[in-house]
Amino acid sequence: MNDFTMASHKSSNLPPKSMSESQKQVLVMDDEPLLAKFFTRALGRINCNVHIAHNGQSAVETFKNLTDEGMHIDLIILDINVGDGLGGKETFDEIIKIDPQAKVVACSGASLDPLITHYADYGFVGAIAKPVQVNELTQKVLSFLV
Repeated sequence: MNDFTMASHKSSNLPPKSMSESQKQVLVMDDEPLLAKFFTRALGRINCNVHIAHNGQSAVETFKNLTDEGMHIDLIILDINVGDGLGGKETFDEIIKIDPQAKVVACSGASLDPLITHYADYGFVGAIAKPVQVNELTQKVLSFLV
């Protein structure tokens, strides 16, 4: 049995009524495709439908499009340091302009980055330091979704 069979993108072939009402919508911005896939699979295990953006501008556009369509995004996880374009903090600033109540988590491999160590000072609801194990990630995400 494969634990990683959950649909991971908005383009899922499931009709909306087939999705569980308890399924959470999570937007993940990470510029590394393998990490994006890791987040998709790990969060699928806890009944999250994951929307992936590979850069800040795409994350803002995806968030805006989904909310314009009436979808509530339960949690946003932003990689703080990306190779090109808007970083996590700049992306956060743009998302908060769209929805000041958005729950946004900072994520970084630089565990001593002030955005990770003092995330609340910057408006984030939490932080995830990479590398992260599946169980740790799912436990943290579940705690952020409460």
